[in-house]
Amino acid sequence: SSGALARFLSTGIKEKGKLVGVFCTQLPPNARPKDPSEWLRVQKASIATQAADAILPDAMEGFIQAWDSFAPSNGQRLSGLQSAYITNNPYPPGEKDKLNFSSGSEAYHAVHKQH
Repeated sequence: SSGALARFLSTGIKEKGKLVGVFCTQLPPNARPKDPSEWLRVQKASIATQAADAILPDAMEGFIQAWDSFAPSNGQRLSGLQSAYITNNPYPPGEKDKLNFSSGSEAYHAVHKQH
């Protein structure tokens, strides 16, 4: 996704208190840090700018609700979304971020398309 959260979204997925996986977006090759300090500075500035944008709280709320409704358990959500956005993504490695949203009737895909 090229939306507000795409470059730095990474979430630990827990099931009954146990980490079952991590769902994260892929950094495009040109966004990968050569100098971690500079990358961190840029990310902090980007987050501050985005946090001031009124759309971010709506996007976060939309993703939270869509995540919760995607499947009955965190493990199933993780597996289903990894399949939709990584495994079945038609773009090659290094270009997976070009997929704005996956097909399907789940609310998550509509929210992903919007943000």
